[in-house]
Amino acid sequence: MADLNRNFFDALARTYDVWLDGLHRRVALTLAEMVQPGPGESVLDVGCGTGLFSHPVARAVGPTGHVVAIDAAASMLDMARRSPSPNTSYFHATVDGPLWFRDGAFGLIAFCDSLTYLASPRQALQEAARMLAPGGRLALAVPCRSLATAAQETSRRVLERALQRQPLTVPPPHGPNSLLGEPDHLLRALNDVGLDRCVFRTFVSGQRASSSEDWLDIEQTSSPRAYVLLSSIGPVMQRTLADRIDEEMERLGDERYRHHQAYTLAVAWRDR
Repeated sequence: MADLNRNFFDALARTYDVWLDGLHRRVALTLAEMVQPGPGESVLDVGCGTGLFSHPVARAVGPTGHVVAIDAAASMLDMARRSPSPNTSYFHATVDGPLWFRDGAFGLIAFCDSLTYLASPRQALQEAARMLAPGGRLALAVPCRSLATAAQETSRRVLERALQRQPLTVPPPHGPNSLLGEPDHLLRALNDVGLDRCVFRTFVSGQRASSSEDWLDIEQTSSPRAYVLLSSIGPVMQRTLADRIDEEMERLGDERYRHHQAYTLAVAWRDR
């Protein structure tokens, strides 16, 4: 699964920042504003991608602060390094499993749309709590599945059936991870690692696709499994799949081709 995710993000690196009218950038900027990094802070950005969170945070902490940003996808890091900052260090490294930083090393740690791609998100939260200094904050942007539209849920079923008919071996997603974006689930996970004071906000962006082809373009870059399927099939299968999507969408009436990208944004404090 780690290889699948890494290859997915490597493939999307050049278009990641502009997908869905810059959705990822808007999420990262909103999270940065919410967590309010201050001058002189030491920050860890886990799964930093193209630097959409680390760049504004580096400006906020200033020359007396420092940002450490790590990611497993080399192409994403190449994009991040195109906007260098003297107070930011980028490292190409796995973000799964225990991290190598000392206890209490950071005043701010972020998982900006990276937590659910990890093999064990709850272990990652435990590591974050360990690495936070007393009074430090953990910032999270986690996809919120319950706010997906009927069109998205219908499309996922169609794509899963198509994927199962292909001669492809694709690891299944980590099922429980899809619940982490629900505020009550995320709150319990944070409480379990000793982060009891939390603030939540919901971020939702929406649009309507104009056709099945437009819809599949969106779906192809929405998840690793959809990417594997839609980037590997030929034009005949693409047309068959588009026709099937058209057929299913017609049953949804006014809800056809409506797409939501929703996140739960959270800040949690380590008070002791």
